[in-house]
Amino acid sequence: MNRIIAFDVCSAAILLFLILSLYIRHVTRGITNKIFLVLLFTVFVSALSSITSTIYPYYNVATDTNVEILYTITYLYFISRNLTAPLFVLFTIAASGSWHKFKTKKSMMLWWGIPVLVVICSLLLNPFLHNVFFIS
Repeated sequence: MNRIIAFDVCSAAILLFLILSLYIRHVTRGITNKIFLVLLFTVFVSALSSITSTIYPYYNVATDTNVEILYTITYLYFISRNLTAPLFVLFTIAASGSWHKFKTKKSMMLWWGIPVLVVICSLLLNPFLHNVFFIS
């Protein structure tokens, strides 16, 4: 099965342009801008790891070292891809002006954090259980 990486390449270029333009214009102050930069960087890492995990097996012989590198790239993809939605929720909360409510209410932080912790824990347990993915 051939994967098309044109979307990932275009998104990586656009995200790199956005990240650089925000840094050049010094739009790095405030919680909303910081969360937005982290969100852009996370999506950028996701796009790069998707591109790399697609291209890497075609140009490298399958050795133990190359399989470990492919596992690392795949873990990076899954972690960055699964952190995108929670970061977007944080950005939406900060942009809507209700960040102070989110920080003061522990229940809101808990409801936001539990799914994130479950995903990260399942990815950390994947080398032992192989439930999320495996490379054959």
